[in-house]
Amino acid sequence: MSTFWARWIQVPQYDKKSYVWEELKGYLPESMTVFKQQFHEIESWLSLKGLDSSLAKELQQIFNKDCRGFSYLLKNSVSGEEMLLLEGSQLRLKMLFELNVDGELGTFLKELHLWWKRSTETPKEWNFGSRRLSFSDGHTHIMGILNVTPDSFSDGGTFFAREKAIEQGLKLLEEGADIIDIGGESTRPKAKLVEIKEELLRVIPVIEGIKKHRKDAIISIDTRKVKIAKAALDVGAEIVNDVSMLRFEPQLAKLVADYDAHLILMHSRHTPKVMQEAPFYRVIWKEICEELEESLQLCMRVGIKRERIAVDPGIGFGKRFQDNCRILRELDVFQGLGLPIVMGASRKSFIGDVLGTSTEKRLEGSLAAAAVALNHGAKILRVHDVLETRQFVKMLNAIWRSSIQ
Repeated sequence: MSTFWARWIQVPQYDKKSYVWEELKGYLPESMTVFKQQFHEIESWLSLKGLDSSLAKELQQIFNKDCRGFSYLLKNSVSGEEMLLLEGSQLRLKMLFELNVDGELGTFLKELHLWWKRSTETPKEWNFGSRRLSFSDGHTHIMGILNVTPDSFSDGGTFFAREKAIEQGLKLLEEGADIIDIGGESTRPKAKLVEIKEELLRVIPVIEGIKKHRKDAIISIDTRKVKIAKAALDVGAEIVNDVSMLRFEPQLAKLVADYDAHLILMHSRHTPKVMQEAPFYRVIWKEICEELEESLQLCMRVGIKRERIAVDPGIGFGKRFQDNCRILRELDVFQGLGLPIVMGASRKSFIGDVLGTSTEKRLEGSLAAAAVALNHGAKILRVHDVLETRQFVKMLNAIWRSSIQ
């Protein structure tokens, strides 16, 4: 990964002024007067951080002159960090990438062009034979959570009995789940490792039971372990959802490649047992992207097709309250990885911190997080409350696009 951070900011028309100032809180433009006169005309920006000051000024100069755009170099009044804003019409960016520039700036523009191509060329769909999940605009997919555990943070024990778990899985499908994510090991903070034999007994019969009634069901196995994933894939699972992004058992990547399965890489640090012990990030978006990119490089080496991978920034997994909120607000930065984004904020503790409610009473907060995630590029929502989330998403799409799907 390069050291710069790029973000494509779409400015909503319904509350443009407050949105702009919230995005730029703490940053002062070179000319506040001119900025105030012109910012209301901006519909989208390309925001760049981490650039050397001389490189940022050189880029600003050629963008204004050769692309006939306008830009602002801003500085954070507290940290001194600089941010370059380029008025982000796609025509002007295309002109920028087509410039013949040498030296350090030319090298940077090639890296930026690669980032842009990735962020705009996300795989259009996941293909499961006759079943497809489209990732084009207006399509949001719901992943229903089915924990077959006695100790998961939200519904631990509720569906621990095999028949209850199968019944709940079928219910989630009826309520509109596109994917059922089945896990037999809790990954809540301070959770202990579950033995292989026990985890197999929990999840395999449930997958078999759901597939017996619904052969078309798309099943995801939520596991970090090769033996669990292999057994699940053998009985009909088609997605591996690894909360360790292949760090727990790196050989899991080879298994996914051999089965030509789909893969969700979720960012986390350390194991669930210790992940919430004083987590700390210097630049959270940069560190998450870099660590996910390391796992993606492993995937490429063993032959996993990039179009079969999605990424999850890992809300609540080794993150502080402010980290979780920032990830949601700036989720679109992860589009630079060029992969569908999965968001799993449902009923997480940061929602309880705000609302002061127990896990099963966090629906409203979960839907608020879902709305922000969708507005910033999430394609799959991993949730407990499938029916309510499906209806919520349907209404959002109808408002945004004035259509019914």
